[in-house]
Amino acid sequence: MESLNKDNILKLLQMSRGYISGQSMCEKFNCSRTAIWKKINKLRREGYVIDSITNKGYKLVGSPNSLKVDEITERLVTEGLDYEIKFFGDIDSTNLEIKRQAENGGKDGLVVISERQTEGRGRRGRDWSSESTGNVYMSILLRPEMNPNKAPMITLIMGAAVNKALNELTGANVYIKWPNDIIIHGKKLAGILTEMILETDYINFIVIGVGINVLQDKFDEEIANKASSVFLETELKIDRAELIVAVLKEFNILYKQFLEVGNLSFMMPWFNDMLITRHKQVRVISGPNETTGVSLGVDEEGELLVETKDGVEKFRAGEISIRGMDGYI
Repeated sequence: MESLNKDNILKLLQMSRGYISGQSMCEKFNCSRTAIWKKINKLRREGYVIDSITNKGYKLVGSPNSLKVDEITERLVTEGLDYEIKFFGDIDSTNLEIKRQAENGGKDGLVVISERQTEGRGRRGRDWSSESTGNVYMSILLRPEMNPNKAPMITLIMGAAVNKALNELTGANVYIKWPNDIIIHGKKLAGILTEMILETDYINFIVIGVGINVLQDKFDEEIANKASSVFLETELKIDRAELIVAVLKEFNILYKQFLEVGNLSFMMPWFNDMLITRHKQVRVISGPNETTGVSLGVDEEGELLVETKDGVEKFRAGEISIRGMDGYI
């Protein structure tokens, strides 16, 4: 039997698609209706909007700084951007939903946003903790006509978009860790996962997923030393709708330039200035193999240049990891 506390009450409300009766909550937590009422009121004081109807029970209808799809859509229209937004409260994964939408005819520019993911994933199949609300979880469907070997560069374009948006909204020094992490004060703030679905030798569609820790105020002990949030690092409670619009705006600009130019030459000087590991000793890990050298930056094809004892080597984003000599950075 679960213990009675506001976190367990909140989790129960978030998982329900309708009203939950007070009696069923009492039975679940083995407590009185008064005890349930007190926890509900505590959540309300924290900013959660909880509806209550006699003989029906309680229903969560809003969260602190809750995302509202209308706000995002209206701002995108103002910016003149042609995105279609679909919003979910709970979902397994925004990347998985984009794949489902794509297979059912979803169009280029479809954006799926969720308050919470239950099966979030990062690169190489790693878990991406996304149980908490108050963060940004979104994915975009792209249907570009290009050679598949150019697709990895889209990860760097999204990294640049997220970096620019966060720097603009926070005023903090936010950096990029090639190829897909966003860093603040030496800790991971956001991650990007790009997946490509091929048909023979052409791209059927690309899914680019973004997870940004925005309002999260604590992390599990095992990752607290390398992961953080905008709130924890800056004490700012930035508007998530504003952040999403800023990221999509920046991505739209950079992606259009990329499609016109065919490489990343248009943003190389700025992008290399944002690389957290540039001019530092790094370890390039690929399975059982490890290469050490000095990171020189990224070339116009998005490949990382590393000066080793045997000369300058190029590494393409994929099943490799970049680490500092003494840890994550």
